[in-house]
Amino acid sequence: MPTAHDQFAALHADTDAQARALVAQVGAGEIGPRQFGELFAALLEEAHTEAVVIGRQHAGDTAPLEADDRRFAAQVVDEESEFLAGFVRDLEEDRYLDALGNFRLAAAQQRAGMYAGRLAGTANEAWGLTLPPETTLLYWRLGATENNCEECPSLQSRSPWRVDDIPTWPGRNETPCMSNCRCSVHTAAGTTGFQLP
Repeated sequence: MPTAHDQFAALHADTDAQARALVAQVGAGEIGPRQFGELFAALLEEAHTEAVVIGRQHAGDTAPLEADDRRFAAQVVDEESEFLAGFVRDLEEDRYLDALGNFRLAAAQQRAGMYAGRLAGTANEAWGLTLPPETTLLYWRLGATENNCEECPSLQSRSPWRVDDIPTWPGRNETPCMSNCRCSVHTAAGTTGFQLP
């Protein structure tokens, strides 16, 4: 049976692949930017819902998908809606065309992939909020990169955190490294949250 980390890795990879495929459809003229925005928002809402379920089940709540999971995911996508609207606007205004009028597919796909990266924040937050707040201590662990932002080392140095006090979660895009964050959080018992590859 796949672990929660395996499930998350598969979800991230699948969402990233679908996001890139949608961008390719825009580049090929098969769908317009507005349709892309609608399809992408629906994809993200389903993916974040799955990330919530994976996260809370990793913490021991094995209930199947619930209405609360969908509400959690909808709130995340709503928080991201301004950024997605900006992406759609940039596509409409041909900001992904080069000087010769060719669609810069790789650049647009890279931007779409950043939205898949946000799934780590959702899975981590759902996991953390399901852990018992009175007895859980969380330790921020830096990602394996030389390019940690200035805030992540501070979050690590101030560990451990209580669930109610941790100011953000790795992958929630609230640190300066945004979607490039490769940090993780783990409990005193050694259970680890989720991080991007």
